[in-house]
Amino acid sequence: MFYASSNWGTIGLNISAFGCFIMLAKCSAGEDDDYSAEYKQIAQIVCAIMIKMFVASLMSPGEPRDIACERLREAHEYLHLAYRSFFDGHVQGIMGLKEGHDKFKDALIACEEIAPKTDPNLEMVPGARMPFKNALFSVTVRQLRLILSDMNMLIMAICSDHGASEDTSKRAVDAQIFQTMRKQASWEVMKDDCLMTIEMTMGLVRAVLEHSSEEPMQADIQDISQVTNMSKLDGLEEFYKQISEALCSRMNVADEEINKDTRVISELQRTRVTVAVNALALSVAHLAELATEAFERAIY
Repeated sequence: MFYASSNWGTIGLNISAFGCFIMLAKCSAGEDDDYSAEYKQIAQIVCAIMIKMFVASLMSPGEPRDIACERLREAHEYLHLAYRSFFDGHVQGIMGLKEGHDKFKDALIACEEIAPKTDPNLEMVPGARMPFKNALFSVTVRQLRLILSDMNMLIMAICSDHGASEDTSKRAVDAQIFQTMRKQASWEVMKDDCLMTIEMTMGLVRAVLEHSSEEPMQADIQDISQVTNMSKLDGLEEFYKQISEALCSRMNVADEEINKDTRVISELQRTRVTVAVNALALSVAHLAELATEAFERAIY
């Protein structure tokens, strides 16, 4: 404990210092002078401690660091599911954006609950593994919370009444907005870049967190050259140009129709498209910031 734990080392030293005096104590009257009884007691205490540690290891669900990595893996899967469902046009229903959002939120809450318990200072005897990168895990949870906000923004932009409306006319408008976005040539470029950024960033973060030895981890992380320019969503500028041309073709509306339009700005198709695309761009930017944090803590 003294050599392995920076937080509990002094306590371990005091325990050993004040606990070993019994080995030097003189036996009381009427007992043998060979200290056999004292050594038997010490041996029994050591055996009891070892048995307790063995049983605790069997009954324990795992170390907090391992539980945290497992929960982060689940969050990674649901994050990818949510955005893939959106790009494939599955916003509501089973395996849709809404369901992926809810599962990702639950997984993120589980990560936030376990985060305080992953502090390496709480380990009395860390063992052979390197201290867990608790700071990186906390940053990851914070960035994923921002991405959850981006996902909420995406749902609000693409779904009328946050996806809870049963009005068929509003659902038709939602479908029209999505189809307008999907028809643009840059849509597939944005889809591939967003999904690739999710996979590369979350894969890198998980590799850094799960790496517990002092050996270099070049084989466990992606090539740095592949993620140097991933802070911006590919195809974004081209998409804005294409969607503007597509929406301008529908602007030949009579003045009387414009005056009769009672929609607020948040209900306009152009506004909702802009908000949805901005949510995708922010998600990629937040993932890029997370990748930077992971690179700084990786062992090369």
